[in-house]
Amino acid sequence: MKKFALVLILLILFAGLYLFIGVQNLKAQEPKGHPALSRYEGAEILAYQVRDYIPYVLGTGDQKEKQFRGHGKYFSSYIDLEGKLTRIQYQVPLQEGTYKVFKNYENALKNAGYQILFTTSDKESSWPFWNEEVYHHERGINPIRGRDFIGPFGREGFRFLTAKGTYKENDIYFAIFINPDEDDVLGDHVLITQDVIEVNPMESGLVTAKKIEDNIDLSGFISIYGIHFETNKWSIKKESEPALEEIASFLQKNNEEKFYIVGHTDNVGDLAYNMDLSKKRAESVMDKLINEYGIQEQQLEAYGVASLSPVTSNSNEAGKARNRRVEIVKQ
Repeated sequence: MKKFALVLILLILFAGLYLFIGVQNLKAQEPKGHPALSRYEGAEILAYQVRDYIPYVLGTGDQKEKQFRGHGKYFSSYIDLEGKLTRIQYQVPLQEGTYKVFKNYENALKNAGYQILFTTSDKESSWPFWNEEVYHHERGINPIRGRDFIGPFGREGFRFLTAKGTYKENDIYFAIFINPDEDDVLGDHVLITQDVIEVNPMESGLVTAKKIEDNIDLSGFISIYGIHFETNKWSIKKESEPALEEIASFLQKNNEEKFYIVGHTDNVGDLAYNMDLSKKRAESVMDKLINEYGIQEQQLEAYGVASLSPVTSNSNEAGKARNRRVEIVKQ
């Protein structure tokens, strides 16, 4: 009997130790948020999901009644993205308030060097839109799926923002929806649904006339990575033709507007040499568009800026590759 009791005690102790270790391991594995954006102080993670490659439609304008891919309403302007999606849902006490949480995120994004693209609130847009068109688990453009996620209803007091920037040689975008939420189990709190989309422009497919138009409407310029040159030369390689065709299509559609063709290099070599090289490359692109694709000469001007306007660090090969580019800039 004593032996049985001893075995039972040891089993209980072992089970307790196993449970303790399991809990510690779970805590050690708990995500701390996305490294590109600081976590709101005191926020508790409710759900976390990473998708390696997924399409995402980022809203950048007010809601608009229109037929949008089978939906009756969507943002008046938007960006089609493809890339890695990290979706995190947090909760903070209701007393924090949606406005305070919103301003914290807005300031954190600005302080990190990101550009705020769009903001809206319940005073400017209707609440059913978010659950019915944006986040609905079956019909949403960017649906919220997963057992642990809570549908972010646009109740009174909600806030929403989108932003963009550069992080570790990738273009990065943010969509953050903040709303008050009532839950019988979790209690009243502020719900934060944070989407981070990482896009490498050199791996995101062929540039299209539509992508050029969307980016220029949004930012006034677009970086083109599909135009390739011989090393230290300005002769354009044949594999550049698909990108040139799309650029020409965009220019023909917008033939009353004028644009700069701007050449960029990395920081390898002499600055004066790279200034000359980048200008000659821009002139090569301009000449080809005019002479082979029928673009009006008065529509374009060519310039080179060498390494004076990098999009990321030149400290590694990936960064140098991103900095070597041609840009189309609206005059």
